[in-house]
Amino acid sequence: MAEKQWYETLYENYGQKYDNEVFTKGTLGECDFIEQELNFNKALRLLDVGCGTGRHAIELTQRGYNVVGIDLSETLINRARAKAEAAGLQIEFHQGDARALPFKTEFDAAIMLCEGGFSLMETDEMNFAILENVTRVLKPGSKFIFTALNGLFPLFHSVTEYLSNAAEEGNATQDQHSFDLMTFRDRSVMEIEDDNGKQVQLQCNERYYVPSEIIFMLRSLNYTQIDIFGAKLGAFSRENELRTDDMEMLVIAELCGN
Repeated sequence: MAEKQWYETLYENYGQKYDNEVFTKGTLGECDFIEQELNFNKALRLLDVGCGTGRHAIELTQRGYNVVGIDLSETLINRARAKAEAAGLQIEFHQGDARALPFKTEFDAAIMLCEGGFSLMETDEMNFAILENVTRVLKPGSKFIFTALNGLFPLFHSVTEYLSNAAEEGNATQDQHSFDLMTFRDRSVMEIEDDNGKQVQLQCNERYYVPSEIIFMLRSLNYTQIDIFGAKLGAFSRENELRTDDMEMLVIAELCGN
């Protein structure tokens, strides 16, 4: 049996604590932006890749959209289902791998936010496979909205300092960062307290991307319009020009309509 990757171990028992992480606090503003990008068309069928505990899927469903969520973690998916049921919502949540999506060409748009799989994979080929699979299940002319770690940030700033300043009490912490200029991979040590109160230490490996890499990959997958902006927590906007002090980039890509 293959050894579990750090991101698999992280979310084995973290469904409750996940919803308290600082990066989950921007859901409403991010959904406002998604609605605008979709022209408030509630007839569209959306795919939420790496949906976690379903925060975007649930909020968009409450606003009248038809959303399907998928995540690698069974724990997070079970939490998403419980939250949807508590809210009186019927949402299709799947436990599955974004590198092998169990769908056909059936979605009008896809979202993949807050490192929803992409950037976490241990090889560049695996990260590309996620983009390839999402593209495969989209209809021609669809829009793909996702975030990725901004490779310009660690060239000018300390990742350790940024994450330390952003963290809140009880959140996961990351330290001992080592950024490789040849691979644009950041290796670090993450410490969490899981839902049972157990302290867990993980060796993380995350891939940062520069905009030209994202554009090249998406062009190869037949996206004709690719826009990249700075990703501000809870305040996504086309007015946010990507800067070196943005930890994440916001990518909005439109698939060829033919």
